Amino acid sequence: MSVKPAAVYDPVAKAFHWGIALLVLIILVTAGFIETPQWLVDDQLRKTIFIIHKTAGFLVLPLTLARLVWRSVQIPPPLPIKKMPLWQVIAAIFTHRSLYVLSILTPLAGWALVSTTHKGLVLFGFIPMPSLPFLHPYMASIDIVRSFFASLHETFAILLASLIVIHIGASFMHHFVDRDDILLRIAPKGMEGFLKKIRGR
Repeated sequence: MSVKPAAVYDPVAKAFHWGIALLVLIILVTAGFIETPQWLVDDQLRKTIFIIHKTAGFLVLPLTLARLVWRSVQIPPPLPIKKMPLWQVIAAIFTHRSLYVLSILTPLAGWALVSTTHKGLVLFGFIPMPSLPFLHPYMASIDIVRSFFASLHETFAILLASLIVIHIGASFMHHFVDRDDILLRIAPKGMEGFLKKIRGR
Protein backbone atom coordinates (compact mmCIF):
# COMPACT_ATOMS: atom_id res chain seq x y z
CA MET A 1 0.00 0.00 0.00
CA SER A 2 1.52 3.32 -1.08
CA VAL A 3 1.69 6.28 1.28
CA LYS A 4 0.08 9.45 -0.02
CA PRO A 5 2.33 12.52 0.29
CA ALA A 6 1.06 15.21 2.64
CA ALA A 7 -0.12 18.59 1.36
CA VAL A 8 2.20 20.44 3.73
CA TYR A 9 5.49 19.69 5.46
CA ASP A 10 5.25 18.02 8.86
CA PRO A 11 6.27 19.97 12.01
CA VAL A 12 9.67 18.22 12.26
CA ALA A 13 10.58 19.09 8.65
CA LYS A 14 9.49 22.69 9.27
CA ALA A 15 11.61 22.84 12.43
CA PHE A 16 14.65 21.61 10.49
CA HIS A 17 14.03 24.11 7.68
CA TRP A 18 13.61 27.20 9.84
CA GLY A 19 16.22 26.15 12.38
CA ILE A 20 18.85 25.78 9.67
CA ALA A 21 17.64 29.01 8.05
CA LEU A 22 18.15 30.87 11.34
CA LEU A 23 21.65 29.42 11.74
CA VAL A 24 22.58 30.40 8.18
CA LEU A 25 21.34 33.94 8.84
CA ILE A 26 23.53 34.10 11.96
CA ILE A 27 26.49 32.77 9.95
CA LEU A 28 26.10 35.37 7.20
CA VAL A 29 25.67 38.27 9.64
CA THR A 30 28.67 37.27 11.77
CA ALA A 31 30.79 36.69 8.65
CA GLY A 32 30.17 40.30 7.71
CA PHE A 33 31.47 41.52 11.08
CA ILE A 34 34.58 39.33 11.20
CA GLU A 35 36.43 41.40 8.57
CA THR A 36 35.33 44.80 9.89
CA PRO A 37 37.98 47.43 10.86
CA GLN A 38 39.56 47.39 14.32
CA TRP A 39 37.98 50.73 15.28
CA LEU A 40 34.50 49.29 14.70
CA VAL A 41 34.93 45.84 16.28
CA ASP A 42 37.53 45.38 19.00
CA ASP A 43 39.44 42.12 19.52
CA GLN A 44 37.20 40.79 22.31
CA LEU A 45 34.00 41.39 20.35
CA ARG A 46 35.58 39.92 17.22
CA LYS A 47 36.52 36.80 19.21
CA THR A 48 32.92 36.44 20.42
CA ILE A 49 31.60 36.89 16.89
CA PHE A 50 34.03 34.25 15.65
CA ILE A 51 32.80 31.79 18.30
CA ILE A 52 29.19 32.41 17.28
CA HIS A 53 30.07 32.07 13.59
CA LYS A 54 31.96 28.79 13.98
CA THR A 55 29.39 27.30 16.36
CA ALA A 56 26.42 28.14 14.14
CA GLY A 57 28.35 26.96 11.08
CA PHE A 58 29.17 23.60 12.62
CA LEU A 59 25.59 23.03 13.84
CA VAL A 60 24.32 23.35 10.26
CA LEU A 61 26.18 20.13 9.39
CA PRO A 62 24.49 17.63 11.78
CA LEU A 63 21.13 19.35 11.36
CA THR A 64 21.33 19.07 7.57
CA LEU A 65 22.30 15.39 7.80
CA ALA A 66 19.45 14.76 10.24
CA ARG A 67 17.08 16.63 7.93
CA LEU A 68 18.08 14.41 5.01
CA VAL A 69 17.48 11.31 7.11
CA TRP A 70 14.06 12.62 8.14
CA ARG A 71 13.24 13.50 4.52
CA SER A 72 14.07 9.92 3.48
CA VAL A 73 11.46 8.48 5.84
CA GLN A 74 8.86 11.26 5.71
CA ILE A 75 7.55 11.88 2.21
CA PRO A 76 7.63 15.65 1.46
CA PRO A 77 4.81 17.39 -0.41
CA PRO A 78 5.27 17.03 -4.18
CA LEU A 79 5.90 19.98 -6.45
CA PRO A 80 2.82 21.17 -8.36
CA ILE A 81 4.46 19.98 -11.58
CA LYS A 82 1.31 20.37 -13.69
CA LYS A 83 1.14 24.07 -12.81
CA MET A 84 4.85 24.81 -13.32
CA PRO A 85 6.86 25.24 -16.54
CA LEU A 86 9.49 22.56 -17.07
CA TRP A 87 12.34 25.02 -16.49
CA GLN A 88 10.92 25.93 -13.08
CA VAL A 89 10.69 22.26 -12.09
CA ILE A 90 14.30 21.65 -13.15
CA ALA A 91 15.47 24.85 -11.40
CA ALA A 92 13.61 23.94 -8.21
CA ILE A 93 15.09 20.43 -8.07
CA PHE A 94 18.60 21.70 -8.85
CA THR A 95 18.38 24.51 -6.27
CA HIS A 96 17.07 22.27 -3.49
CA ARG A 97 19.68 19.58 -4.05
CA SER A 98 22.46 22.16 -4.32
CA LEU A 99 21.33 23.77 -1.06
CA TYR A 100 21.61 20.40 0.70
CA VAL A 101 25.03 19.72 -0.80
CA LEU A 102 26.40 23.16 0.06
CA SER A 103 24.91 23.01 3.57
CA ILE A 104 27.19 20.01 4.08
CA LEU A 105 30.27 21.11 2.14
CA THR A 106 30.44 24.66 3.54
CA PRO A 107 30.67 23.70 7.23
CA LEU A 108 32.98 20.81 6.34
CA ALA A 109 35.34 23.22 4.60
CA GLY A 110 35.16 25.54 7.60
CA TRP A 111 35.87 22.65 9.96
CA ALA A 112 38.83 21.66 7.78
CA LEU A 113 40.10 25.25 7.92
CA VAL A 114 40.02 25.47 11.74
CA SER A 115 41.47 21.96 11.96
CA THR A 116 44.70 23.40 10.57
CA THR A 117 44.99 25.84 13.50
CA HIS A 118 46.32 25.20 16.98
CA LYS A 119 43.06 26.40 18.55
CA GLY A 120 40.87 24.05 16.52
CA LEU A 121 37.09 24.12 16.69
CA VAL A 122 35.56 25.01 20.05
CA LEU A 123 31.76 25.15 20.12
CA PHE A 124 30.17 27.89 22.24
CA GLY A 125 33.69 28.79 23.34
CA PHE A 126 34.10 25.83 25.71
CA ILE A 127 33.25 22.54 23.92
CA PRO A 128 36.34 21.35 22.00
CA MET A 129 35.76 19.36 18.83
CA PRO A 130 38.32 17.01 17.30
CA SER A 131 40.12 18.03 14.15
CA LEU A 132 39.12 16.26 10.97
CA PRO A 133 41.02 12.94 10.73
CA PHE A 134 43.16 13.88 7.75
CA LEU A 135 44.24 17.26 9.17
CA HIS A 136 46.37 18.37 12.07
CA PRO A 137 47.34 21.70 13.69
CA TYR A 138 50.91 21.38 12.41
CA MET A 139 49.50 22.31 9.00
CA ALA A 140 48.97 25.83 10.33
CA SER A 141 52.51 26.59 9.23
CA ILE A 142 51.74 25.48 5.66
CA ASP A 143 50.24 28.59 4.07
CA ILE A 144 49.08 26.82 0.91
CA VAL A 145 46.95 24.37 2.93
CA ARG A 146 45.25 27.08 4.95
CA SER A 147 44.76 29.23 1.83
CA PHE A 148 43.18 26.30 0.01
CA PHE A 149 40.61 25.58 2.72
CA ALA A 150 39.96 29.29 3.29
CA SER A 151 39.24 29.78 -0.43
CA LEU A 152 37.13 26.62 -0.52
CA HIS A 153 35.07 27.71 2.49
CA GLU A 154 34.56 31.20 1.08
CA THR A 155 33.56 29.88 -2.36
CA PHE A 156 31.05 27.43 -0.92
CA ALA A 157 29.66 30.15 1.34
CA ILE A 158 29.18 32.57 -1.57
CA LEU A 159 27.45 29.88 -3.63
CA LEU A 160 25.23 28.96 -0.68
CA ALA A 161 24.29 32.59 -0.04
CA SER A 162 23.54 33.11 -3.74
CA LEU A 163 21.28 30.06 -3.90
CA ILE A 164 19.49 31.17 -0.73
CA VAL A 165 18.71 34.52 -2.36
CA ILE A 166 17.38 32.69 -5.43
CA HIS A 167 15.42 30.31 -3.20
CA ILE A 168 13.80 33.18 -1.27
CA GLY A 169 13.05 35.07 -4.47
CA ALA A 170 11.42 31.98 -6.01
CA SER A 171 9.32 31.48 -2.87
CA PHE A 172 8.04 35.06 -3.06
CA MET A 173 7.32 34.68 -6.76
CA HIS A 174 5.25 31.56 -6.09
CA HIS A 175 3.40 33.29 -3.27
CA PHE A 176 2.74 36.74 -4.71
CA VAL A 177 2.83 36.18 -8.48
CA ASP A 178 1.81 32.57 -9.10
CA ARG A 179 -0.36 32.66 -5.95
CA ASP A 180 0.15 28.97 -5.17
CA ASP A 181 0.78 27.26 -1.81
CA ILE A 182 4.52 26.53 -2.19
CA LEU A 183 5.46 28.97 0.58
CA LEU A 184 2.45 28.17 2.75
CA ARG A 185 3.29 24.47 2.97
CA ILE A 186 6.67 25.14 4.64
CA ALA A 187 5.59 28.20 6.63
CA PRO A 188 5.29 27.91 10.43
CA LYS A 189 1.66 27.29 11.36
CA GLY A 190 1.30 30.64 13.07
CA MET A 191 2.45 32.47 9.92
CA GLU A 192 -0.03 30.97 7.47
CA GLY A 193 -2.78 33.49 8.20
CA PHE A 194 -0.39 36.43 7.95
CA LEU A 195 1.04 35.20 4.63
CA LYS A 196 -2.45 34.79 3.18
CA LYS A 197 -3.44 38.23 4.42
CA ILE A 198 -0.52 40.11 2.85
CA ARG A 199 -1.10 38.22 -0.41
CA GLY A 200 -4.79 38.93 -0.34
CA ARG A 201 -5.69 35.28 0.08
